[in-house]
Amino acid sequence: MKLFVLSMIWFGGIAMAGTTALKPWQMVLLLILSSAALILFRERVHYRFVFAACVIFMLGMLRLHLSRPELGPTHISHYNDLGTRLSLRGTVIDDPDIRDTYIGLRVACERLWIKELELYKPVEGRILVYAPRDTSWHYGDLVRVQGYLETPPTFDTFSYRAYLARQGIHAVIPDPKITLIRSDTGNPLLAILYGLRHRAKHTLRSLYPDPEAALLEGILLGIESDISPKVREAFNRTGTTHIIAISGFNVTILASIFLAGFGQWLGARLGAILAGLAIGFYTIFVGADATVIRAAIMAVLVIIALRIGRQAEGLASLAVAGILMTVVQPQILWDVGFQLSFAATLGLLIYAQPMQNYCARFMQRWIPKAQVKQTAQMISEVFLFTIAAQITTIPLTMYYFRRFSLISFVANPLILPVQPALMILGGITTFVGMVSLELARPLAAISWPLPAYTIHTVVAMSKLPAASIGVVFPSTSMVWLLYAILVILTGILLLPDNQDKLTQLIRRINKSVHLPQTTLILFLILVTGLTWYEVFRVPDGSLHVTLIASEQAESILIQSPDGHTLLINGGPSGMGLSAFLGANLSPTNRDLDALIITTEDREQIGAIRIVAEYYTIKKVFTSHHFVGSTYQEIRDLFDSQGVQTTQLETGARIILGEDSYLEVLAVGESGAVLLLRHGYLRYLLAPGAGPELTYDEVDEMPEKVDVALLPNGGSAAVNPARWLSHLNPRLVLLSIGRDQAFHSPSSEVLRLLEGRTVLRTDLHGSIELISNGRSLWVEVERQGVEG
Repeated sequence: MKLFVLSMIWFGGIAMAGTTALKPWQMVLLLILSSAALILFRERVHYRFVFAACVIFMLGMLRLHLSRPELGPTHISHYNDLGTRLSLRGTVIDDPDIRDTYIGLRVACERLWIKELELYKPVEGRILVYAPRDTSWHYGDLVRVQGYLETPPTFDTFSYRAYLARQGIHAVIPDPKITLIRSDTGNPLLAILYGLRHRAKHTLRSLYPDPEAALLEGILLGIESDISPKVREAFNRTGTTHIIAISGFNVTILASIFLAGFGQWLGARLGAILAGLAIGFYTIFVGADATVIRAAIMAVLVIIALRIGRQAEGLASLAVAGILMTVVQPQILWDVGFQLSFAATLGLLIYAQPMQNYCARFMQRWIPKAQVKQTAQMISEVFLFTIAAQITTIPLTMYYFRRFSLISFVANPLILPVQPALMILGGITTFVGMVSLELARPLAAISWPLPAYTIHTVVAMSKLPAASIGVVFPSTSMVWLLYAILVILTGILLLPDNQDKLTQLIRRINKSVHLPQTTLILFLILVTGLTWYEVFRVPDGSLHVTLIASEQAESILIQSPDGHTLLINGGPSGMGLSAFLGANLSPTNRDLDALIITTEDREQIGAIRIVAEYYTIKKVFTSHHFVGSTYQEIRDLFDSQGVQTTQLETGARIILGEDSYLEVLAVGESGAVLLLRHGYLRYLLAPGAGPELTYDEVDEMPEKVDVALLPNGGSAAVNPARWLSHLNPRLVLLSIGRDQAFHSPSSEVLRLLEGRTVLRTDLHGSIELISNGRSLWVEVERQGVEG
C-alpha cells in the first residue's frame, strides 16, 4: 500500500511540473533540502515518510523538466510556419499509421534544407508526415520529405498540438512530396515484428468481412483505424470501447496461455522467462500503447512473483508499472489510454473481491452452499468485475468523452463472456491463415459469429433510447471532486482487500486453459442462431439496388435475384466501402461478379484499389479509356490479378438474371447512362454523366422510367429541364455528400422535381430499392430531416 501511495506522489510531482513556474535550480534546491531533512529525521517514522514523499515529489517534477526538448535552432520545430517550402531528410521510426485517406509517418529528422534561405544544416526532432493513401511506406525507410512545415493545430475541445507533443512530435507536413532514399535502416527485430503485423492484418482481411475484420484487427493487432465511424460510435455510446482496444484483459489471457504452454514444454523456470519475452514481443507487435505496456509490466511482475513463490500484490504491481512507464516517458501521464487503463485496473483491485464476497453472502440464502462460490465467481466475471472497473473510470470518461453511458452496465455483460473465445479462436485462425489461407477458412467460418455477435449486440444496444447522455464538465475540478467523493465512500464502505484478480486468473488458467461452460453453451447458441441468420440472407428472389452514401461519389451496388453482384464505382473511402460490402453481402461471399468504372476521379473510385485486395472481382468494365494515375493504379492491380478489363459500348447488355439486365444507353469521358430492367420496372442510372450525355443524348433515353439516379447530386449544369421532363421518374435518387454544400442539388432542379419522391444520401444515408419485377419497396438508413 505504501508503494502505491508513493507512486501517486510521484505522479503528482510530474503533474505539478506541468503547471508550476518553478525554475530547474529551484527544483534542485528543494530536492536537496528534502533529502537532507530525510537523512536528519530518518529515525522518526512519520517525519521520514513525509520527507521521503517530498523527495519523490521533487524527483517527479525534475523528471518531467528533463524530458522536455530544447526547441532551439537545432530542433526541427524552430522552422515551423515559415511559409516557405523546405526539404528534410529523416527516417521513419514507427510502423506507418494507415488511415482511410492518408498514411501517418513519424519521421526522425536528420538534415534540413531551405533553398530560399540558403540554409542547409543538421537538425533533430520528430515530425508527423501525412503521406498520400495510395503510397507505400515501411518502418526504417530513409526518406526525403518536401513540403510546408506547420505547427499542429489546437481545436476548441481538443489540443492536437499537446497530443503530439506528448509523443515528442512538434511539427507536421500535411501535403508532402516524399522520395525514398534507402530502405531497411531501422532495427531488424522491429522490422520483422511490424512485417508480421501487416501480414496478420492482410490475413484477417482475406478471411473475414467487414466490420468483423476491423474489430479483430483492433482486438488482436491493436489496429483501430479500419473501424468504421458508425461502429465506433456504437461502442462509444454503449461504454464498450475497451473491447476494441488491446487491454489488460487481452494480455492476461495471453500471459496465461504463454505461461501454461511454455511451462509444460520447457519447465517452470525457462517457461516463465520465455513467457515474459513473449509478452514483451507481443507488446511491441501491437504498437506498444500505454494500455498494453501497463498490462504487460503487471503480467511480467505476476509471472516473476509466481516463479519465486510469492503472492503478487496488486496495488504494488500497478504502482511499479506506473512508475516505470512515467520514468521512461513522463508525458504518458496525460495519455487518456494510460489514465483509463490505470483507473480501471485500480477499480478491479479495490472493488472486485468485495463485490464477489458480497454476492456470495447474498446468494447463500437461496442456493446450496456448495454451489455458492462457483456461481458467485461466474456472476462476478460476467457482470460485477465490469462494474468494478467502471466505478473508477466514470469521472474520466465523462470528462474526456462528454457522455455517460446508461446502457454500459447491460451491454458489457452481454458481450464480455464471448471475448476470451473470440480472442483465442481469432488468434488461432490468424496464425493458421498466415501459413495457409485455405486451411484457415473453416476456422474463420467457425469463429466469425463471435465478432459478428459482438458488433450486432453493441449496435442494437446503442440504438436504444437514452443509451447515453451528454455531460459537460466545466473544468477538471469536477473530476477531482468526484474522485474525492469516491475515496471517502470507499474508505467508509470497504475494508482493505489486496487480493489480486490478475494473479488468481493466471493461476486458474495456468492449471487448465479452458472455456467456461457457460461461454461454451453461449457460443453454441450463437453459432446456431447466426447460422440460421446466414441462411435467411441467401438470395431472396428480389432485385436489390443500393445507392451507397459516400462523399462526392455516385456508388451503386446491384444484387440480382439469383445472388449475382455488380458494383458501380466505389467512392473515395476504402474503409467505408469495405464496411458497406461486409454488412450487405454474405460473410462467406468474397466475390463481386462485375465492376463498372465510369470515371477516373479519385473521389469516385479511390476505394476500389483497397477493396480489390480482399475481394475477387471477376469482370471489370469501363466507360472510357482513362489515363489518370488513380485509374492506372487500379488497372495495374487488376492486370496483376489476371482480371480482364472491357470497355463498354452503347447498346451492350450485362445479364444479371433470368428477368433482369443492365443496358448501356450512352458512354462518355465524364460518365455513363445505364438502364437497369427488372420485370416491368426500369431504373435509369447516370453515375458521373456530363452535359454531353444529358443534353445531347436526351432523345436516345427511354421515357417514363420508374427510378432515376440524377448525376452530380442534382446539379442544374447536367440536369436540364428537358432531360427531367423526358425521363419523368416516379422516384428520384440524389447522391450528395453530407458536408459538401457545393455538391447539393440546385433549387431549379428541386423545383422541377416538386410532386415527386426525392431521396438524398445526405439526408437518408444509403438507400436500398427492393423489387420483385412489379412492385418496389424502399429502405433508407435513416429518416431524412432538413437542417
